[in-house]
Amino acid sequence: MAASASAAATMTELLGTVPDCAWENVASSTSSSFAAPSDCYNIALASKRFFRPVSISSDAPERRGGQKPRRKSKRLKSAGGAPPLLLATRMLRVSLEHNLERVLEHSRSGITLDSLKKLGELPEGSAVIAGSTMVQACLGVLWGEGGEKTYGDGKSDVDIFCSAKAAPAVRSVRDDCSTELLFPHCCPAPD
Repeated sequence: MAASASAAATMTELLGTVPDCAWENVASSTSSSFAAPSDCYNIALASKRFFRPVSISSDAPERRGGQKPRRKSKRLKSAGGAPPLLLATRMLRVSLEHNLERVLEHSRSGITLDSLKKLGELPEGSAVIAGSTMVQACLGVLWGEGGEKTYGDGKSDVDIFCSAKAAPAVRSVRDDCSTELLFPHCCPAPD
């Protein structure tokens, strides 16, 4: 127990010597894109610098291929604006998105990260994304019996729960994916 406490103190002292500009690079670089979200969380807890706002010059997260910005939650709209983006938040977001993309590449769902992000354009509360894919994205890489990397061997799935009003949009996102609608009588297929 004493050894782990001294190791933690040494790590905290070492992290205290890193300049502020380097923290932003850690939060948005490839290190957070390959680290599991749990590792990013633990790294963020190691220094209070991760809970400082990101500078104005790097406030906007990277966008891929002309994506629309994420919608603001009701809480943020009522507060009159968005709170500053924290380094820890950015680092976790990068890690989660990259892990989700890797899991989707190895899953049999046929759904891509871009198609899931399109669901983010639906009105708030009209669709919820769940399933073992989301859990696997949070956990990161699984390690097989022989020490090889695995992402659940492609057995992960994506569950999308939506309102009847949002069903046509969900159908258009899923395109040719091999998914089943559990309640087709609620949402007839568009002609």
